[in-house]
Amino acid sequence: MVATSDSSTFLRRLAHLLRVRAWIIALAVVLVTGAAVGFSLLQDARYRAESQLLVNRTNLGDVLTGTQASKSPESDFSRVVQTQADLARVPRVARRTLDGAGLRDRSTNAFLAQSSAATDPSTDVLTLRVIDEDRQRATRLAGHYAREFVRYKRDQTANRVRAVRTDLERELAEPATRSDQARQVRGQLRRIRNLAALGDSSVEVVQTPSTAEQTQPKPVRNALLGLLLGLAFGVGTACVRHALDTRLRRSGDVEQRLGLPLLGRLLAPPKELARADRLATLLDPTGPDAESFRVLRTNLAFADIEGKARSIIVSSAVQSEGKSTTVANLALAMARGGKRVILCDCDFRRPQIERFFDLPREPGATGIVLGHATVEQALVEFDVGAASAAGVPGFHGPSSNGPSAAGGGGRLQVLPTGAIPPNVGEFVTSNALRDLLTRLSARCDVLLVDAPPLLQAGDAMALTPHIDAILLVARLGLVRGQMIDEVKRLLDAAPISPLGVVITDASVERGRGYGYGYYYGYEEPEPEEPAADLSAASR
Repeated sequence: MVATSDSSTFLRRLAHLLRVRAWIIALAVVLVTGAAVGFSLLQDARYRAESQLLVNRTNLGDVLTGTQASKSPESDFSRVVQTQADLARVPRVARRTLDGAGLRDRSTNAFLAQSSAATDPSTDVLTLRVIDEDRQRATRLAGHYAREFVRYKRDQTANRVRAVRTDLERELAEPATRSDQARQVRGQLRRIRNLAALGDSSVEVVQTPSTAEQTQPKPVRNALLGLLLGLAFGVGTACVRHALDTRLRRSGDVEQRLGLPLLGRLLAPPKELARADRLATLLDPTGPDAESFRVLRTNLAFADIEGKARSIIVSSAVQSEGKSTTVANLALAMARGGKRVILCDCDFRRPQIERFFDLPREPGATGIVLGHATVEQALVEFDVGAASAAGVPGFHGPSSNGPSAAGGGGRLQVLPTGAIPPNVGEFVTSNALRDLLTRLSARCDVLLVDAPPLLQAGDAMALTPHIDAILLVARLGLVRGQMIDEVKRLLDAAPISPLGVVITDASVERGRGYGYGYYYGYEEPEPEEPAADLSAASR
């Protein structure tokens, strides 16, 4: 049972890896296969023709002595066959082959470079191969190669036979030769004459080619090899890249590293919705996307079952994780659930809330701190039950004391950032902003604060002493393990209670969710890990 579980886990992880890194595998397959085909098309045509020769086991010594061929070991005769192969590579054989094929202008070195003699230890066959740019010429050369080598061997044997016959005739003519010795010499001389008449039969042609095989280019074969090589290279590269990639793609990994409960999973919105800076809960308040934020609202209530978190910071590790859109949708969901909600934009480095609600930036929070406006004048109340067909909200001016006409008795008031202060770091640590947050918290049931990313500015951590709790947003496929570890270190040292984590871009982790999708807005991430930039913050 354990082995089966381990196997299924491995297969799931492998399937996840291949799905996530499918683009690497596809790119490797396309590039390597294309390179193989392109290389094939650039190759010149080559044709190979083969002739086969049989190396016999008789030798001249057996003929002279009148004995049968001895049963020599196979290894010894393999050396004989290899010797014949070496003899086939001598320049004289090459020259005779070229002359016989009518290619007298070609050098012997060029022919030897495009030909070979191969042996097979399991047989007595010698294979002569010739490669040429022309099919017919390759066929002709291979046939002449075999025949000229046999003639070369016969000429060698004939010369040796003539020398032996001359010696025997001279010995027979000597007067001192005894009769029995003369009889033996005459027998040898008779065999020599027969051998001269029959010729050398130690090597004979078995087969000459009728045509030549094309050896290059072979685009189909090379394409298949390129496909297999590209697939292997792609899978290997994907595994290495996956092992070195520290980005988190599983909500369980985020939960485990943070030690916080998962309060919701959000799907990425359509690009049209993200580019227009529209909220899903405004476009269709009763749709499945709004329902998903109601689920998030319920989970958040369970996370704060004692109701101590009256002010909540919503932040993330780095920019582009969807924190601003998440807090805006959550504020709408809470207000429609009967809560008096104030949404305060404290992201003074990169304000975003005003764009979602089509609000003027000023007077905002900085206007209140500077004394240019009162809290009542700066807060803008949003009718949580009003939204046009185009998703553009309607506003009713400054906040009033009565609840909205819709939204189950709840109300939503939005406070933009106001004019951006020249020194954001000093402003967020000022007593004036602390007092403002305290006053805002006293006016509502829940104060939601949109703060810059924790790892790219110290603003969020500077606000934590004045806020009850923090809600983290983490985008799968963007946030990295070391980022989450650093966030956990910051939270452990901060005087604030973390409620949980909301996962965005949950489509990265397939097969998980509530059975319906809901969206969040985010900006396209940079291709590399975002660097710490104190002048930029997340939406």
